[in-house]
Amino acid sequence: MLIINTKTKEKIAFSYFKHLKVEIEINELDRLNFEIPKEYRYLFDVEFLIIEDMQEYVVKNIEPFYDGFKIECKANNIDWLEKFNKSFNFPYKKFEDVLIGIMPDDWNYEVLEAIDERRTITADHKSSWEVFLEAVEKYDIEYRLDPYFKNVVFGKKMFSYKDFYLDIALNVEDKDIEVESFEFATRIVPEGMNGLKINQINNGKDYLEDKSFNDRTITYYWKDERYTNIENLKKEAERKLKILSRPKTTIKIKVKDLRKAIGVQGPSYVNKGKLYDAYFDVGDYVYLLDNDRKTKERFRVVRMVKYPYRKMDNEITLSNKPKDIVDDMNETIELTKEMWEETRVRFETTENAIKSSVATAKRYSDDSFKTYKTEREQTDSRIYESITESTTYVDPKTGQTKPIIDKQLEIDKTIDGINISLRDQLTANKDFNLRLDNLRTNISENTSSLNSKIDKDLAKAKKELGDSIDYTKIDFKKRHDLLALELEKANNDINKAKEKISGLSNNFDDFNNRANNKYEVIDREILGIKSNFKVARDEISSEIASASKTQEKAIKEMGDNTESKIKTFLNLNYSTKTQTDQMIKSEVGMLGTSIGKDMSNLNREVLEAKSMVEQTQRGVSAIVSQVESGLDEKIKNLNARVNIQADKIESKVSKDGFGSLVKQEFDRYKIEARNIDFDGSYINAKGTFRTMNDSNDVGVEISYNHIEFRDNRWNGKTFGGLTVTRREGTEAMMSMNLAHYATGYLGIRYWSNDAKAYYSYTDYDKWNYTGYNKATWYGEYHAFPIIYHEGVQFRRQVRFINDYDKANGCTVWVTRSQLHFWMDGFPKSFILDFETEKAYWVKE
Repeated sequence: MLIINTKTKEKIAFSYFKHLKVEIEINELDRLNFEIPKEYRYLFDVEFLIIEDMQEYVVKNIEPFYDGFKIECKANNIDWLEKFNKSFNFPYKKFEDVLIGIMPDDWNYEVLEAIDERRTITADHKSSWEVFLEAVEKYDIEYRLDPYFKNVVFGKKMFSYKDFYLDIALNVEDKDIEVESFEFATRIVPEGMNGLKINQINNGKDYLEDKSFNDRTITYYWKDERYTNIENLKKEAERKLKILSRPKTTIKIKVKDLRKAIGVQGPSYVNKGKLYDAYFDVGDYVYLLDNDRKTKERFRVVRMVKYPYRKMDNEITLSNKPKDIVDDMNETIELTKEMWEETRVRFETTENAIKSSVATAKRYSDDSFKTYKTEREQTDSRIYESITESTTYVDPKTGQTKPIIDKQLEIDKTIDGINISLRDQLTANKDFNLRLDNLRTNISENTSSLNSKIDKDLAKAKKELGDSIDYTKIDFKKRHDLLALELEKANNDINKAKEKISGLSNNFDDFNNRANNKYEVIDREILGIKSNFKVARDEISSEIASASKTQEKAIKEMGDNTESKIKTFLNLNYSTKTQTDQMIKSEVGMLGTSIGKDMSNLNREVLEAKSMVEQTQRGVSAIVSQVESGLDEKIKNLNARVNIQADKIESKVSKDGFGSLVKQEFDRYKIEARNIDFDGSYINAKGTFRTMNDSNDVGVEISYNHIEFRDNRWNGKTFGGLTVTRREGTEAMMSMNLAHYATGYLGIRYWSNDAKAYYSYTDYDKWNYTGYNKATWYGEYHAFPIIYHEGVQFRRQVRFINDYDKANGCTVWVTRSQLHFWMDGFPKSFILDFETEKAYWVKE
């Protein structure tokens, strides 16, 4: 159940939503997402407040989604955004001092553990929320915001000081495990402001080591000029190294919350005087038990996705290395390694291509490393391959890396040929002249040989092509195979020539021009052959223009004859199939000789015959006959059908898009129509009645004298009902009851035509869904489940009974100008007289 708080501060209960989920992450505002039907869009707008499960959210986005709208909300931080700070700074203060200064009115805070660090925070011309986020980063803390109770909880870590267990075989439905070591180091070298090192308090060493996971020395250089205290610098470096010295493991799992799904409240425990529910939340630490891997690993819950109405679908994300939120400075932190080697393999398939790569990085010197990488990309028309050797240098001043390609080989294969390029940065200058001289000595011979070969192949192609073709005698398949073989030989020679002259086209213009001329001649002849081949497959296209006049004339005559024959055949064939009535069939042959002239008459005959054939019932035939005389257009939209089989009888009548259906089977009787009328003095029904939506979800169920109301968005949960039952504690007394279940509350509303919304008269809310059922009285919590939202008028006496002693009660009533109070067991009543302005006791 959602409570909508509109701009007019009016609260509206809303239950017509689905797919509701809540996303929770460390140091992020909770996010609420759900969907609504389009007819309820008017109830929602951005910046409206939404209350769900004792939490307050603000609508941030509304967008169309299938047949409705998707609504996205965030936890309400409006109080923090509205508070603007002018000329307000905190020099070298603790976090608690900063929080007290910027916190909105009526808000409280709770400290899980003391934050002793001091920082300087600038709050000049900033909202309290901006200052709060800046402080969270600088003090390296975690927080949880509770807008409903206006409370913020913070500490170094947000967790419940208790270990929890997840068994993959029992609680985990699905898991996705990701392990990586890109940010992995066993040694850290920290440096603070003005070159501050830790060697003075670390036995002369300026680094820390942790080789408990790996015995190699992998160094991580970390510089942060915010640190001026050597003890704090070392402490923070130890914390960072503890994270860096373990490979990062992230696990996304779908958790089956069996305890909450079946409504069982788990055990509780007391910690620091507070009562906690013994179930994990975001920030808690859990042990993941995996019987297959024989492991028991400790992780932290960094994200949760909760489905309040589908608890079996809850999801959590576990990680053994949460993201570091300290380094907000623009300083570069580079990773250098003294002895290391790393290989990465990638393989990716998409709809259009297959991509793969293998890269190995090795230490080359103290400030550089080499990378060897092979890549391959394959599509349906291209295969690209490359091998690269590069050196990456680390600039000691800027900390930026600078890659330089030393050698690279590229092979690009397409249907047009193979292009090969080789780049050798180290030996390119000294080898270029030598390779150029070698090519020059052979170019003349290669040119003559290539031209001779092209001329011979072209002559053969022309001889086979000829000036004209007799299409009645050509064996297209044999000729195509022969010509294709010759052209393939010519093409192979061309490709060989292209490989030899690649990269030298600017120096040998004469050779390229002659070769290109030859290619153009071959291409023109091939185009003619392709056109002829298309004709052989009954395809006609404008490409034939490149062929000879004789060919063009023959093809045109054949195309005209073929088009005419095919057109006539299709028309006759269509007419024969469409005319199914015996009288119409006898006229088809007569229409064939002059089909263009009589086509309109034929269409009219078909339509009229169809109307007559479809009227198979005697009653329907009589009606059609009457309508036909003056309402010819309506005949086309009137249909009646009766289908009789051994196991069912089905009848259907439709008109203008609307229809009615009666279907009778041995165990079922179905009636379907736009309007169904039952007319009689008494209509008796035996059994259970159900109202359903288009998805056959039950909304209301009536069984004898019991009426229940359900909603499919809560997996068919029942919200309440109207029934006759025995009174509590008695056997003979019966009563009529309107009741709701723990799934919601009972409300009485009225409709406002101006606001186009429902407003509350009264709510009956035992489980405090509305948020009104709470009050603190003399330090104790009291519940008031009946809430009136309008004025209440009592026409007679009102009596109040003590819940602990039902024999004692107080009666209140009003006379003309007096208000009377009388308590059971006492001889006098108390009177307030508004006319005389007096109060006095009167003996009854």
